Amino acid sequence: MFKAWSISLPTHQHNRPKGSSGAISTDLAAVARPVTLKELRSSNFVDVCVGPCQPGQPPGDNGVYALVDTGILVLMRPTGRTIDKSVNLQVQSAFALAATAQQLAVACAQGVVRLFSSKSLTFRTTLPRFAAPSAGAGGGAVYPDAQSCSFSLASTEQLVVAYADHTLIVWDVTDTKQVHCMRSLPSHGSCIWDVCALGNVPLDWADPGQQVRQQPPRVATCAADGAVRLWNLSAVQGASPQAGVIMVPGDRGPASSKLRCMCVSPDCRHICVGDQHGNIRVYDSVTCKQLSVQEAHDGEVLCLDYSPVRPDGGFLAASGSRDMLIHIYNAQLGYQLLETLDDHSAAVTAVRFTGGGKGLVSCGADRSIIFR
Repeated sequence: MFKAWSISLPTHQHNRPKGSSGAISTDLAAVARPVTLKELRSSNFVDVCVGPCQPGQPPGDNGVYALVDTGILVLMRPTGRTIDKSVNLQVQSAFALAATAQQLAVACAQGVVRLFSSKSLTFRTTLPRFAAPSAGAGGGAVYPDAQSCSFSLASTEQLVVAYADHTLIVWDVTDTKQVHCMRSLPSHGSCIWDVCALGNVPLDWADPGQQVRQQPPRVATCAADGAVRLWNLSAVQGASPQAGVIMVPGDRGPASSKLRCMCVSPDCRHICVGDQHGNIRVYDSVTCKQLSVQEAHDGEVLCLDYSPVRPDGGFLAASGSRDMLIHIYNAQLGYQLLETLDDHSAAVTAVRFTGGGKGLVSCGADRSIIFR
């Protein structure tokens, strides 16, 4: 089922009208509305994605993309709360989405990555399949699953894809008729679960719209080996592409932390990671120092997301878990917990902010997508 939710953000002291009195609200008010799911009402959704919009237009206004594990791609219009279009990807299974204002990428089983037009879901191309170095039974080629993908912040014509054999490949998708591999990166000692693009970092935390610290094009990956690795996409030939490493502590060493998901804050200063034990940690993307740690959930953290920067300079963070809960935090106040949502009856597999941070959409193993 679908539900559309309208969220009223909490009132903070600095946002109150001058001379006003009364208690300060710290709760989020959410009102639910139904969404028509049609023939996909029993489907298992594995990812949701909101494509970038034109300046001044709230994220999500052009639609929300959703992905069914069996390989069905869906475009939904939040205003109408209906499915606008669906596409059969013709794959065994699908795992992840990434979107720009022009293109939508879908990572699928057996190394298949398909590109579509963001506005119309018109098919554009299928990327060349990456064959693992090891041969399969009978000497045939082995194509590891494409498990995650993300467009580079340095260029929307570069698509970073993480494969099941721990390989990270940067594809040039400028010309969909001549897609080619720009760089293949060595990676982790275990399964890569997430990849995120990193942009320039503000020099002044209080004023992120001013000067920025220029950084080379970078991406971050997190894996079940307990490591977050930062990669320099513009490293010269022969130089190490690795720009930094964060070893997340665990009860029996870093590998026991088993990272599951990751998200980068809108100012690119914070890297937030969730692990198999329900912990959420936040790191500085420049110094790699830990800024915050919380025992947030009673189960594996499966998804994370940040809202866009609000007018007051702050932003929200959200986490979803196998414990069926979604937590919303105020990053500006040291990731203080603002609200817990319990609408799902099974594991929460993806969560995304919409409407410039005024809305939230999530999907779960209960075969539902919920708009808030």
